[in-house]
Amino acid sequence: MFLSALARSIEDGAASCPMCGKGNLMIHYVADPLSRVGYLDAWCDRCFEGVHVSRVSVPDGMRFTPFGECEEGDVPNYTTVN
Repeated sequence: MFLSALARSIEDGAASCPMCGKGNLMIHYVADPLSRVGYLDAWCDRCFEGVHVSRVSVPDGMRFTPFGECEEGDVPNYTTVN
C-alpha cells in the first residue's frame, strides 16, 4: 500500500499518505552522482510513517543528495512500515 502511494508520488509529484490519509509523502534520495544509484527514504509529513528503499535509480529531473553529504535533519526520524 505504501509503495503504491510512493510510486504515485514519484510519477505525479504528490500523493497522500496511505496510512493516515491526511499527510503528504515526502521523498529524499541519496545516491552516487555518476551512476545516480542509491537509496531513498519516503515518509508522511504528518504521521511520520514511511519506508526505506535500499537500491534505487534516481529518476531524471529528481533532486538527490550525494553520498556522504547528508546532514542531520534531512530526513526525520520516522516509523518504518512493512
